[in-house]
Amino acid sequence: MNNAHNADAVRSKGLSSGSVGMLSAAVIGISCIAPAYTLSGALGPTASEVGQHLPAIFLVGFIPMLLVAIGYRELNMCMPDSGTTFTWATRAFGPVIGWLGGWGL
Repeated sequence: MNNAHNADAVRSKGLSSGSVGMLSAAVIGISCIAPAYTLSGALGPTASEVGQHLPAIFLVGFIPMLLVAIGYRELNMCMPDSGTTFTWATRAFGPVIGWLGGWGL
């Protein structure tokens, strides 16, 4: 009887069946490949402009992303159930700033 209860609890977790339609799945798929497409589309013009300085440009762009990732890690250690800029900014500054931060990302 305990195993049946555990099986029901496991089945009830996660995304419910039929909640992601074809359009939603397409949007999720496009959003997953968009960063790679942006990089490949911008790499040629960037290389032609900066030439041999391209690795330095990538390093300069990587440093802020690394610092943001470290900041998110620290926030997740303090509030592990939040996970988003919207939640953190809402708790710190109110719902308007939280909404703007979440929407801006």
